[in-house]
Amino acid sequence: MDDSAVQLDHDTFFQAFFSPPHTNFREKRVSLRLFALLKSPSELPEDSISQRFITAVRTHHLTPGSTLATTLFDALPTNREAKHKVQAGIYRSTDIPKRGHPRWADQKVSFQFSRYVAGIDPFEQSDFDENYTETGRERKKLREHIYATAELLFSAQHRVFLFMVLVIGRAFRLLRWDRAGVIVTPSVDYVDKPALLCDCLYRLSLLDDISLGFDPTATRLRPHDSDFLRMSAATLDDTSDVDHTERPIEEGEIGDGFVFRYVRSLFRDSLSAGWPRYRLQVQDCDDTRDFLVGKPLHFPSRVIGRGTCGYVALDCKTQRFVWLKDTWRASDLVVESEGDILAKLNLAGVANIPTLVCHGHVPDQATIANEWWEITHDGRHSPS
Repeated sequence: MDDSAVQLDHDTFFQAFFSPPHTNFREKRVSLRLFALLKSPSELPEDSISQRFITAVRTHHLTPGSTLATTLFDALPTNREAKHKVQAGIYRSTDIPKRGHPRWADQKVSFQFSRYVAGIDPFEQSDFDENYTETGRERKKLREHIYATAELLFSAQHRVFLFMVLVIGRAFRLLRWDRAGVIVTPSVDYVDKPALLCDCLYRLSLLDDISLGFDPTATRLRPHDSDFLRMSAATLDDTSDVDHTERPIEEGEIGDGFVFRYVRSLFRDSLSAGWPRYRLQVQDCDDTRDFLVGKPLHFPSRVIGRGTCGYVALDCKTQRFVWLKDTWRASDLVVESEGDILAKLNLAGVANIPTLVCHGHVPDQATIANEWWEITHDGRHSPS
């Protein structure tokens, strides 16, 4: 089993992370023929498994107010992103277009599908060597794909945590990711025991954005929003922009409030097609500052860790470009924050130090996978 994963039984998982629904499918009689077309999934390729699974969910209306749909990643510029092919996701029904696929960045819950091969599940114990056996290599490939998908969604959707459903043949698991690790449920045969899956889908479809892990200080911008249009306008060339090439500067050649040409170019590149735009709030003491961002110039390659992202952002107050760094920090380390250190250096007049605009901590956001790891290993009570 993956060393970073914590396994919880379904009842504990549901009680900890899902609001009680009005309907509990496990207390009702559920037709055993819901997923009859997936009785022998080992004979099917992954695409057929996902198509039949989605058809069953939609036919029996198992996600009220939401829709499970296939999705394609847009043509994104790097090879790294091209590898991330989320096959399906739960979407708000209002985000499903009349034609074509929904946008991958709109998904609420990610679904990962794999054909069944004994030993391929990365969250169960296996003796297959991941370097020298075919099954081991397939297992490693699936794990890397799942992790890469989670990291992409964290970076693109400004998540505190996210839920994922892993379907391998006729079995499924629930996954809950945060920056400290992943919590998983046991693998269950949904063909023979469909009620548990139905209950899971019903609960997931009813969760609000905060319960799904979306950061409330990050507001998604749509093409009709004024901030969205403001970002597009800020990418237009300006004759007053300055070339940053080192050279002698004549007195009066560069005025106040100038913009380096390369900075505007980087901001323009961050508004790549397919990547969502956001308005981020930074609480600095009693003041709140807003910044507009697109795709981060830097984002992490691993889902577990500090999750540092760096943006060329547009300051809503000054209409100037700034560098915005978003990162998690360890709560149990008694160290000064980077913002506090920069403020002291600026106050002391130290040269060649970035000028601090503002800094602050996002309130009420913490990882929980680490707490569950300690609970499951030393028998403590669950976190409240």
